Amino acid sequence: MNELMRYFVREETGCTSMLCSAFGVPGGTDNNQNFCSEFSRILESCGVRLESPTPVQVIQEAMGFLDAVIVWDDWNIIVESKIDSSSVTKGQLTRYYKYALNAMITGAFLDDDQNATRNVLMIYLTPTQQSGRAEFDSLALLDDRSDRKIHVAWPTVLSAIRNAYGGLEDPESAMIMSGANLTAGLLKSREKAGVDFDDTRQAAVALADLVRSRVVDALQHEEICYIKTWHDKDHVQLYGCLGGNASLVTMYIDLKRSRLVSTPMSATVRIFFNVAAKFRSQLGDSFNQIAIDHWADLLCVDGDLLVDDPGRFAISYERVFEGENQDALARQLAPLFSRFLLVFRRFMPVPVSD
Repeated sequence: MNELMRYFVREETGCTSMLCSAFGVPGGTDNNQNFCSEFSRILESCGVRLESPTPVQVIQEAMGFLDAVIVWDDWNIIVESKIDSSSVTKGQLTRYYKYALNAMITGAFLDDDQNATRNVLMIYLTPTQQSGRAEFDSLALLDDRSDRKIHVAWPTVLSAIRNAYGGLEDPESAMIMSGANLTAGLLKSREKAGVDFDDTRQAAVALADLVRSRVVDALQHEEICYIKTWHDKDHVQLYGCLGGNASLVTMYIDLKRSRLVSTPMSATVRIFFNVAAKFRSQLGDSFNQIAIDHWADLLCVDGDLLVDDPGRFAISYERVFEGENQDALARQLAPLFSRFLLVFRRFMPVPVSD
């Protein structure tokens, strides 16, 4: 049995198939109903209460791309499963949610007109509660509906399966338990140092985008050349320039030294200013005449955290910011980034381009 299941449960599709089998719909046994009760308790702990003891439908690979759809009471439950954090895809939950809503309205969702009256419950099933957190947080449900979203870790679901099927010797229970154990082993094999690094990157990009939005709103009456987000292997960067292109302010979020997929969050941030190379002959003297303490006063920051580089006509500021969530971090970072932009734009003389 284990060798047979090993052939099927070796990636996300097989693990999802094992989960769908555990519901035993239609015509389930007592063991199936026990699992349904266990699964129902998981949802209830997240604020979704189900009245019926079992779902009416469980469909794998519904509509060709949804990992699983569970029709239960007044809910269309859409399960998006991830076994590996690296497979987290930005914007996937939002695309699936919108597609499901459109299909429900037209009666094309599972070819059932009644689905149009049901609510949507999006379940994001990932290796850990932290995996894919940025993707889960980015899913915005419609305000005029009663839809819900839940982030569940695979170990929680596997525990429910063991509670329902563990120790039973009938063929179905043995098959499901074999699949659950193989899924646990697959999750373990995918664990590695930095497994949540992609989640940290996504969270940092989302944070930079939020800071950018706040800065643009705050500086809407200023002449903005550009404020853009970019990222490389180890950093997410937000860089901008106000007028003239004479100087550039860049904010680096250090991915290796930031904790953005846990609560509270922390971001190691370096804000760097430098005069554009082609304008250094015009602006260099003005820059180098300013003492570091004066820069600190202008920027309203701790002078001990400022580092100047007269040879490169540059100055940088680095510290760790902490907050309960991305919005709390953005409320600290956006005013600081705006202040750097304004100080260096207004204090430096406007260069005369050749």
